[in-house]
Amino acid sequence: MFEKQVLKPLPLGSGLSVMVVVIAKDRYPEAEHVFVYDNVTTHTKRRDDVANIVKMTLGPSSNIGDVIETCINEEGVEKKIRVRFSDTHFPDGSTQYFYWPGDHPIYGAEATKSLHGQFKGIAQLLLERGTNPAGLKLTCKSPQRYVANTHCCVRQVLSKQPGFIEQQSALEEIAEADGCRLLFLPKFHCELNPIEQCWGCAKRVYR
Repeated sequence: MFEKQVLKPLPLGSGLSVMVVVIAKDRYPEAEHVFVYDNVTTHTKRRDDVANIVKMTLGPSSNIGDVIETCINEEGVEKKIRVRFSDTHFPDGSTQYFYWPGDHPIYGAEATKSLHGQFKGIAQLLLERGTNPAGLKLTCKSPQRYVANTHCCVRQVLSKQPGFIEQQSALEEIAEADGCRLLFLPKFHCELNPIEQCWGCAKRVYR
């Protein structure tokens, strides 16, 4: 009765979770469902089309996004098909586009370079939000030591902007869409997972 609801492709690590949500809500429709997950990359992964600041470049680029397919164009040159980021929003709620439109003017000394369809780059995204990125590096030497409310690099600045700071993992999106709650355990503390208590009880009984 549950197979038809998980036939379509799902984000990495979410297929089994969808089945669990469906089963739990079917068996206990009146209960409040809270799912607890270890804080590992397969659980915290976002959808492929969600903007990933770590993979963004400072300036324009046509090599942004994971490669999902390769093909040969009419000139016999191999072309990589990449996942495009879904658009985000400005602080006022209006749409901010990550890619230059197809009618963007050609630039360069001989007008041979084109930004058509290219990723804008973090610098341009910040300028559109009224923030001047001049003098800031793409990323810090120690990004894991970010200091809150500081402008140490453009990735840090953009990550604190509306449209980015509230991004959720694929699992969180799935849980909320079905009216469920989801909690991630602290990193490196998987022993707090309730399943550990079940295993401990089983060992005590059967050993």
